[in-house]
Amino acid sequence: MKKKIVGMMLATSMIMTALTACGEEMNDDTTPSGAISTENDGDGYEGSDSASTEKTEKSESIESSSSDAEAGSSEDAEASEDSSNESVEIKGLYADFVDGKAKVKYAGKADLYQELAEVLTVGESYTLQEICDALENAGEYGTDPDLTFTVIDCGQDGAEELAVEIGLSAMYHLNMVIKEINGELVICYDEGSSDKHSVDINTDGTIEATQFSAANIHSYDYAFINADGEYVFYYGYTETYGIVDDSYDIYQGDTKISIPVDNLEKDNIAVLEYYYEQDYKTRDYFFSFYSFDLEDNWKVIPREENSEDISTIMERFESAGYKTLTSEEVETTLALRAKEVGYPN
Repeated sequence: MKKKIVGMMLATSMIMTALTACGEEMNDDTTPSGAISTENDGDGYEGSDSASTEKTEKSESIESSSSDAEAGSSEDAEASEDSSNESVEIKGLYADFVDGKAKVKYAGKADLYQELAEVLTVGESYTLQEICDALENAGEYGTDPDLTFTVIDCGQDGAEELAVEIGLSAMYHLNMVIKEINGELVICYDEGSSDKHSVDINTDGTIEATQFSAANIHSYDYAFINADGEYVFYYGYTETYGIVDDSYDIYQGDTKISIPVDNLEKDNIAVLEYYYEQDYKTRDYFFSFYSFDLEDNWKVIPREENSEDISTIMERFESAGYKTLTSEEVETTLALRAKEVGYPN
């Protein structure tokens, strides 16, 4: 197994990223971490509500099992590793787990897609090698996974946790957060990532997952692990760039609700579908909307230039029993949600 230890820098920087309809551009808004970053030119339009993520800088990666080609020898590579003052030492039980000397308990908590549930038994403890072997046996993966370890601090309480990424193939990785609880290592959370589903675990314990369902449909989920090692879902949203069919369909459990979009420039309307529940079967949604110019690189259209279509689609969603909000109201709502669940920063 190829192992990589990623250090955690003491100084961090905020990288505020506003995802636009077709690409990314930097945004200077200083919204709360994980909250919606809105663009508003003063005309009151609903801009592209998109997540501004706080990315904590990480130090250089240390390849502990490969030689340094430029250095020309393993001794030079080790010297380079020792001289790196950005790395963070993995200590105690975490170091024993990395070295294969300690086991971690699978408690069945926050196993988001039941990936470990298919290969592990709740209440049993496993070495890192045993977890890798179980995952490899369950899928068509290689026998030499890439392992990345990151020391993190969930809850910013000074007690360290360990984030583990198991790269089983170029297309599939399993991400875990492990915490020492009462002298025992426990898996607090796990989630797989692929080419269409990416997962980022930040050094403050916040988690960002992105799903690409289609070229015009992207979903984003925000959660965190608190100081007690509990997984907490903050919020998520799905952004649909243009409505392809004659209706916008909302799925709640086994029920489909269709909102008509006739007599609207539906190809140029974006729908943002927000939720506080991770399980789609139990979600209560609220919505926001904006218009964009498909012919002009997906440029957001000010509300005053397309107020009729936006007002009409809001009325149709409200008539179906759904709450609709402006971008400013979404920002306020998510700030309150952050305080309610204790989202970091």
